[in-house]
Amino acid sequence: MSPETTREPINDAAKAICQACGTIGLRPLHQVHGIPVQSCVLVPTAEDAAGFPTGDLLLVLCESCGFIQNEWFEPALVDYSQAYEESQAHSPRFMEFATEIVDGLIQDFGIHNKTVLDIGCGKGSFVALMAKRGQNRGIGIDPTIAPERLDRESAELVELISGYFDESSTLTADLIACRHTLEHIPDVAGFTRLLAGALKRTDGATLFIEVPDVLRVLREGAFWDIYYEHCSYFTLGSLGRLIQDAGLSPTDLRLGFDDQYVLAYAVTEGGDIAAVDDLDQSIEAAERFSTTVAETIERWNQALAKWEGAGQRVVVWGASSKAVSFLTTLEEAHNVVAAVDINPYKQNQFLAGTHQQVLSPSALADIRPDVVVIMNPIYEAEITADLKSMGLNPTIQLL
Repeated sequence: MSPETTREPINDAAKAICQACGTIGLRPLHQVHGIPVQSCVLVPTAEDAAGFPTGDLLLVLCESCGFIQNEWFEPALVDYSQAYEESQAHSPRFMEFATEIVDGLIQDFGIHNKTVLDIGCGKGSFVALMAKRGQNRGIGIDPTIAPERLDRESAELVELISGYFDESSTLTADLIACRHTLEHIPDVAGFTRLLAGALKRTDGATLFIEVPDVLRVLREGAFWDIYYEHCSYFTLGSLGRLIQDAGLSPTDLRLGFDDQYVLAYAVTEGGDIAAVDDLDQSIEAAERFSTTVAETIERWNQALAKWEGAGQRVVVWGASSKAVSFLTTLEEAHNVVAAVDINPYKQNQFLAGTHQQVLSPSALADIRPDVVVIMNPIYEAEITADLKSMGLNPTIQLL
């Protein structure tokens, strides 16, 4: 990591090249120094967490296409071969959303008894769902796969490959899914062209891409949705333009998961959806972003300080990237007792860069928190139900 004193955000942004459209000279939006380089890697001790590697972040906006990138991103700092735990498959609400996506793809594009390729498949839950619900053959590729987590039926239908999708790949499929992967790719234009090349190897194939929506992040000042390993950020418009520039034809561009995600569907030809014109909205939100973030950080610091002054115990629910960013950004986060998560593979470990241990929900029966900060509001109903089942009635705060 380069020392803060050597960083010149204005100069670096002026020289930056948009990784989506090639425009030279981008607009600086937001900078942070010394943040954990990975937020889904958990470690066994508080000492390991405190000493977790860090890097610098400078978000810059391309005013030609609306794409946002971390100009200070260093790929060598990110190691996906570690115990990367990104899965949300333990949440009923998330699996409900994933099932809706799967059923829509199967029905709308006729993905029955076909081959499905999931690029960046994580632990394989999505490609397994596509395989089971459509009686498809599934192929998943990712450096963090965990074949042992597949149930017997899924293991018979799905092949998981440990590795990266690159120019050497000859994999083919009727449906190519790329969910929450493109935001980790620096050269998004080159990678999208690889996706297009793979799509064109099969007649009538469909591409499905899912990424976080950065326009919401800009408008809300949602600093907790900015992470080092997310080097690329998209709106509906910027993702649509990227897909078209790769020679593909979008059939649908929309928001999903309570408008948190951008969903893009594309084919090799015949799509009739124009790129969404949201560039002016992105620029307008970007102009206010620094102020909005500062106000949001101040509001949360004041809230945490108030709870500490009143002797109240605070936990965050959701030991994910959001929690890492939330806890490492806020000066008053020392008042947070622990992070809670239903994913058993996260429990009893520590979040990168923080002192908070990840506990199971059952641990709250002993902690008896006064305040629970829910890292993603979409999970409020299931979390509130879990708290009620334990006889707990804390104050609920939503990001």
